[in-house]
Amino acid sequence: MNAEHAKSDARSGPLAGIRVLDLGVMVSSPFATRAMADLGAEIIKVEAFEGDPQRAGGGLKPGGNPTAIFASVQRNRLGVAVDLKKPEGARVVLDLARRSDVVVANFRPGVAARLGVDYKSLSAENPNLIYCSITGFGEDGPLSNVPVTDGVIQAFAGVLELTGTGGTFGHPFKVVIADQIAGATACQAILGALVGRQVDGRGRKIDISMLDCMLSWLHTATRFDVAGPSSTTFLLEASDGRHVLVQCPLHFEERFIGLIVGQPGFEHLASDERFTSRKKRAENRQQYVEAVQGAFKSMTAAQWLEKLATASIPAAEAHRVAEALNHPVVSGRGCLAEMHVNDTLSFTMVRSPFVIDGVRCGEVGPPPWVGQHTDQVLASVAGYTRQEIDGLRQREVVR
Repeated sequence: MNAEHAKSDARSGPLAGIRVLDLGVMVSSPFATRAMADLGAEIIKVEAFEGDPQRAGGGLKPGGNPTAIFASVQRNRLGVAVDLKKPEGARVVLDLARRSDVVVANFRPGVAARLGVDYKSLSAENPNLIYCSITGFGEDGPLSNVPVTDGVIQAFAGVLELTGTGGTFGHPFKVVIADQIAGATACQAILGALVGRQVDGRGRKIDISMLDCMLSWLHTATRFDVAGPSSTTFLLEASDGRHVLVQCPLHFEERFIGLIVGQPGFEHLASDERFTSRKKRAENRQQYVEAVQGAFKSMTAAQWLEKLATASIPAAEAHRVAEALNHPVVSGRGCLAEMHVNDTLSFTMVRSPFVIDGVRCGEVGPPPWVGQHTDQVLASVAGYTRQEIDGLRQREVVR
């Protein structure tokens, strides 16, 4: 912890006492800092006067209602509105960074330096600072300045091949996969840098590329190694119209085949030459799936799930999102909580996944309005006087 720290609130958790300045917008940077907030860090969101683009709708003005995804990603933080296009705005960020442990940003390469809030500028006054930059294709290279979205990274990384069928391309997932993977990876790197700083006292510059992160989650360089053996994963419809995903790599596959050929009327599949080895089943994938599907139609989803569980075969019913959220397993784990944004707006939110010493970390407090905590943060963190804050407001440097 920096000697100059004057913490503005008392938090609990393993990162209590760590202050993070989030200069990012949209998903990747805020997703990283949300995880750190769940673990107890103090997060200060620096926002333009018009608000983070992801607020959308009425939330683009101070006091406007946030969208659900904005409320989820941006929860549990203090909000400061600063005009970074003015030199005095950059000075405000520098003063906050001087008293922070971490700065996270997801500007396009070159923007932070142009604004005067890059690692070189901020670390000159706080050598212990950990600065994490998240970009689409990295900070250098021929595509470094290309505008990027989550779907663009999925397409470039080859993910659309994995979601397609029959040699065609699929569509990007409806969940923002690339942004969240980048945010999660950034958080891991920051936590590693914080541990390293305890050893050597040095700050660090972290360069996170969304493309690098997406590729790292594919694990290998070939489609079949990524997707797994093609004969081992099934999405099957039971007799009641419910769907069950069965995934049976390694020794699970023989157990599954044993269940299939044990169904009345399907005993002959045990001796069918097309299906007698994993290699043959992969070569005759379509016929194999049709045979398995035929057997699966002989019982309900609940009956199959019981049978699969008894045989210790990995399987689950394919739920709609609402079904998953209302499942007793989810409620029993205490995964959900109500976020009350104001008197008329509330959201059901998924809580932090971190459970430490039997306690689920983090609250689900609402995101700040644009500039909601500007005065509080500038006074308690940066040490500005009332007169200095009023002057900055009059000159439209802060709101």
